[in-house]
Amino acid sequence: MVLNRVVLGRHFRERYTLACGIGHAGLAVALLAFAPMTQLFLDTYGWRGAALLIAGISMHQIASAAVVRVTKAQYEPLTDSLGNHQDDIDKEGCRSRGKKSILHLVKAVDLGILLEFKFWIVFMSRFGVSFTFSAWVLYFVPHLEVKGFSPQVAAALCSAAAVGYFLGSIMWAPLIDRGIMKCSTAIIVSSLFLSLSFVVDPWVNDIASYAVATFICGLFTAALYTLQDVLTRDMFEMDRLVSAFVWGRLFLFAPGILAGFLPGWIYEARGSYDLAFIVIGLGPTLCLLPLIIGLLRKTMNGL
Repeated sequence: MVLNRVVLGRHFRERYTLACGIGHAGLAVALLAFAPMTQLFLDTYGWRGAALLIAGISMHQIASAAVVRVTKAQYEPLTDSLGNHQDDIDKEGCRSRGKKSILHLVKAVDLGILLEFKFWIVFMSRFGVSFTFSAWVLYFVPHLEVKGFSPQVAAALCSAAAVGYFLGSIMWAPLIDRGIMKCSTAIIVSSLFLSLSFVVDPWVNDIASYAVATFICGLFTAALYTLQDVLTRDMFEMDRLVSAFVWGRLFLFAPGILAGFLPGWIYEARGSYDLAFIVIGLGPTLCLLPLIIGLLRKTMNGL
């Protein structure tokens, strides 16, 4: 997933929001198609055959990567022979070699990015939506079953989220790519609406209302995933995209663990998922705080 985002960022200088949205829309197709397709494979071929077929379908990524061409400048700067000679001199001695290796390692992994406030703006925004969506995936169906819905109805309502996810992936693209709206503004609006779809949950009790709330959840979840990729590309230079995406991805274990533990603990303590879903919904809004601070400072490029 990191490499896919980097490739998009380097190849689409224009209409990048639309390109990211189309990439994220694939998850909506997977939500709609993969579950029944996997069940068909299991019924027809068993676990071994189903695993082989799913692995074969995933091989399309190799063909897609093979046709990517790296764009290079027509004229490249010549290497400096004096600089190379100086490097040879610096390599003499064990201490100088070790020090230089450490400096190269630190530069390669870009540890300094963790000390930059703009990294935490992007990461906290992704933290909020990752926590919310992971918790929704884990607890939506059990929550509806506790409310009295059948498992079939609860599973069918997930299709509304898939439809919303597909539309939300490209929802903001026309406005952002044309410069009508800033990415940061779209993130704030999407986070507030995503929170709203969870906060109203205790007062939603019928199928139609849940279909609307679930659609809104999928719509603005997809929008936020797309917008965070755009914000990352806007705030970091092209040669630091890999570092920004990798470090952001590395720390995403935290919202996954929190999403699996916190709602279940609240349910065990209160006997209801109502408060748990309110807490889940507050995540994206609370995680907007670094972004709002950055906007108030007016010193962050890309906001």
